[in-house]
Amino acid sequence: MTPYMSLTVHTITPDWKLESKCLQTTYFPESHTADNLAAALRAALQEWQLDEKKLSAITTDNAANISAAIRSLHWPWLNCFGHNLNLAVTNGLHDQRQKTERALGLCRNIVGAFSHSWQRKHELHKKQVNLGLPKHSLITDCATRWGSKLAMVERILEQAQAIRHVLSDDRRSSLSLTWQDMDILKAVHEALKPVALQGQCVGCVRK
Repeated sequence: MTPYMSLTVHTITPDWKLESKCLQTTYFPESHTADNLAAALRAALQEWQLDEKKLSAITTDNAANISAAIRSLHWPWLNCFGHNLNLAVTNGLHDQRQKTERALGLCRNIVGAFSHSWQRKHELHKKQVNLGLPKHSLITDCATRWGSKLAMVERILEQAQAIRHVLSDDRRSSLSLTWQDMDILKAVHEALKPVALQGQCVGCVRK
């Protein structure tokens, strides 16, 4: 939970190859107001001796403070494709929440059940070996990163057989993925997978 700000510069070479360099990742304990962000960005360019007039555009997320900072600097601004994609996917899933809420919630509960029990983790590893499955840990999702939801679902589907064996041996567990849950998770995976490669947010000022 340490506050920081990263600045990445992108250039195009004479033979039209995109190059990206992270200039700095700076500890930023000050309040993230538009004025403070604007001052930090301008200072970063000055420190690297970059001419603002040669700036083609700057890309950030859509947060009110950073967009206000860019407006105050009068820099050309492009909102982040990755952030917009995250909003679109999140809103799309929200529209289908009556169909997906139980299955996705169950995934989170299963991940939590394994992450808080070394015994279940140990049993999962044994089942993975017995079933010839990859020795992967389970993944939970993050509300601000749609790709993490895809990763969570993908890992649950990959390890479903091992998870089922471990939980069926645990009389204390009430977690169980039904065939309906599995069908929903497969549908979510098929819907999100095609846009997975487009989800990376490149060239953003991150806070």
